[in-house]
Amino acid sequence: MQVPILVGIMSLAGTIIGGSIVTVGNYCLAQMRQQAEDNKEAITRAGELRKACRLIETESTFVWVTVGTCLEDNRWWHEELTTESWQQCKGVLADLPFPVWSEAALAVSAVQGLQRLAAAPRPTEHPEVVPEPFMRAILVHRDSIDVGRRALQPYSV
Repeated sequence: MQVPILVGIMSLAGTIIGGSIVTVGNYCLAQMRQQAEDNKEAITRAGELRKACRLIETESTFVWVTVGTCLEDNRWWHEELTTESWQQCKGVLADLPFPVWSEAALAVSAVQGLQRLAAAPRPTEHPEVVPEPFMRAILVHRDSIDVGRRALQPYSV
């Protein structure tokens, strides 16, 4: 074989091999970048979920303790029972498994029920004393709040 043809073949082979190496390298780098972005996004979502669970669990615990004091003293609470954290974070909580999501939603519904009970007309002779039928309803709502609060605890850690 003549030298110029041999040089041409070697140049062509070198070009093909070099191009292949660069292409495979670029593909591997792109895959690694995508995986890093996905991992970063997953870590961010997990952090947001943990933060939302902590906020809602803390808010629920406050309501649970407040209502517990009400049940012990047989007196209405004076603190405001809020679901503000739920309103702000419920979109993030949608990533939770459905049973946990539904228990948290029921807990929020129970807080709203307690708000309605507290706003109901009261007897004029002892407005601070909680009537017996209300006590039973408050106890049911408190139990629902406890279930939702406990369901969020594993995701708050």
